[in-house]
Amino acid sequence: MYPLYSNEYFDCEATPLRPYWPDFAKPTDHGNQRDILEVPVTVSFNHGSFPWARSLYNTVSNPPLERLRLVGALWQTRLLRKLYLSPEVMTAEDMFPLVDLAINQHQPVLHMFLHSSSLIDNSGGMLNRVNALETVTKNIASLIEHAQKSADLRFCTISEAAVLLQYRPPTGKTGLQF
Repeated sequence: MYPLYSNEYFDCEATPLRPYWPDFAKPTDHGNQRDILEVPVTVSFNHGSFPWARSLYNTVSNPPLERLRLVGALWQTRLLRKLYLSPEVMTAEDMFPLVDLAINQHQPVLHMFLHSSSLIDNSGGMLNRVNALETVTKNIASLIEHAQKSADLRFCTISEAAVLLQYRPPTGKTGLQF
């Protein structure tokens, strides 16, 4: 799931920011099933007050204010930025505040994402440019170097993260270990 995101095809706006067991009928809600653990992509705002930032962002990015392009003005002035842990859409320097925030909030996982097509030069993907692979790998290396200064990182796949995040007490009930 991709928190804080919606488009004309799907709405993940309400997705929790921490790993959770989704409800199959409404995947952005916590559910009772214990077969699939959702590890959402790391996304947040560069502002310390998440509810305020989310409210402001939603206000200025919807009609009638969206026509004023206030999201762009807020981004350029660094007053409010929606940040994604994605080396294809953000520079490492733009992702540093997101990593710092996630670490300070004791997030159990940093979930980075990218599309494989963005690794191919001029592929028409999210990163449609020459030296795409070099750009993405430099962003990842810089981000890892930055994160390792404040956290003990353990690299894993999504499946491995799901196993690491599960806690099974003797009663057989399953929960999350944070």
